[in-house]
Amino acid sequence: MMNSLPSKHDINLLNLPNKRIQFDGPFFISCALPQSEELLVHCQTYINDLFKHRLSLHHFAEKWNDKGISLWLAQDVERSELEQQEKIFAFYMAFSQGIEGYVLIQCQLESQDLLQ
Repeated sequence: MMNSLPSKHDINLLNLPNKRIQFDGPFFISCALPQSEELLVHCQTYINDLFKHRLSLHHFAEKWNDKGISLWLAQDVERSELEQQEKIFAFYMAFSQGIEGYVLIQCQLESQDLLQ
């Protein structure tokens, strides 16, 4: 599990093909940090914006970058066979301004852009 905010060795989602969430599909948010309750409450406004505007992950990350929010590939999260069949995508939403930490988001993807 990611112990701190992302480092230069982690993969920022802006460095990957753009992804679009299946907004009617499964969507899970969790946090195992000591300040988990505070982080889960803090992320709610941003998650509401993501769903309200049905933003792609690139558009979301670019929109909220100036608020210290970034999205990172959750490379350390093991996926069950069911999650693999359902094509569940896992990423971290990291906060570096105000409250610091991250939440894990797992969701189904609708589509993703091709590599250019």
